Amino acid sequence: MTSGSGLRVSLVPDLFDALVWAVVGQQVTFARACTLRRRLYERVGTRLPGGVYAPPPAQTVAALNQSELRAVGLTQARTDLLGRVAALVASGALDLEALAQGPASRAQRCLLAVPGIGPWTAGYVLRGFGFADSVPVGDSALARGLQRLFHLPQRPGPLATAALMAPFAPHRSLATLHLWRHATPETP
Repeated sequence: MTSGSGLRVSLVPDLFDALVWAVVGQQVTFARACTLRRRLYERVGTRLPGGVYAPPPAQTVAALNQSELRAVGLTQARTDLLGRVAALVASGALDLEALAQGPASRAQRCLLAVPGIGPWTAGYVLRGFGFADSVPVGDSALARGLQRLFHLPQRPGPLATAALMAPFAPHRSLATLHLWRHATPETP
């Protein structure tokens, strides 16, 4: 394993983008999440020089119908959730700016109150908001990284993951990134 020196918790261009990343990334690989996000942003984002797209505002995503969201490759559950959270953010019922100001425990409670957002999604969003001590419990790559690091016979479940991550507090967001890198053996 490489040292990972210089690895930092990456932030997102805007807070709604953190929520989009978390929703499109539910139960898929990172590569698939990148593809889904790119397809969505090519459809409704603002094209910038160099072929990149700025994230669309929540109002734009909320205005999309089910078939438009499904056309980017989202499952029905993720289509429903993305439409729901976009509408909540667009209406101000889910104030991402206020949540990002902390405390993290309040932000997590508010996110978990939204149907379809579980511990993994909330943890992923909080990391994207820049909270230093967030864990996407239930993440399979994180569990694989913990299994490799601690030489466990099997991947830890959510409770064991939380317990194994506890010693990394208050830097569990950064520890998560290192464990993601540790999840897959490097090939020579």
